[in-house]
Amino acid sequence: ALRSFPTRRSSDLIAYKSGDFEQAKRLFTDALKRDESLWDAKAFLGFCQTRTGAPEEGMALLGQSFPHIKNDELRINVGVALVQADEESKTLDQAIDIVRTLQQTNPHDQEVLYVSYRVYLEMATQALSTLSKVAPDSGRVHQILGESALTQEDMSGAVEQFRAAI
Repeated sequence: ALRSFPTRRSSDLIAYKSGDFEQAKRLFTDALKRDESLWDAKAFLGFCQTRTGAPEEGMALLGQSFPHIKNDELRINVGVALVQADEESKTLDQAIDIVRTLQQTNPHDQEVLYVSYRVYLEMATQALSTLSKVAPDSGRVHQILGESALTQEDMSGAVEQFRAAI
């Protein structure tokens, strides 16, 4: 969900915040016809598109605007939306690039930290799955299982896995 943004006295943001996405879409489109470099407007138009039945167009607008957005909250929300789409489409390489950008600009934001955790966890899960298929009884698989047992405070399980790793 989008967090609050600094209020402006503009009808496009008022329409957006009130949930009138069709009206907001028209107003953001008009603004962009006058000035295509309004990256925040392009991002909000992208969100409107995703909410009014045009998710592909909306995500394209979010992707175009992301590198140019100066407002931290809007950049985080656009980044999180892009990462979620990348997770759904299994394009984690793109998600990692976005996460890195978000981490550089907002390293202590809880949304950034959470989305980072999700992406890196998914990457780790994929790596372990592949490793388990390629070398199911390898020392590395047992080492990972031992480390996992340690994080769960299962000392006997950890010792058993670490011994199997040797």
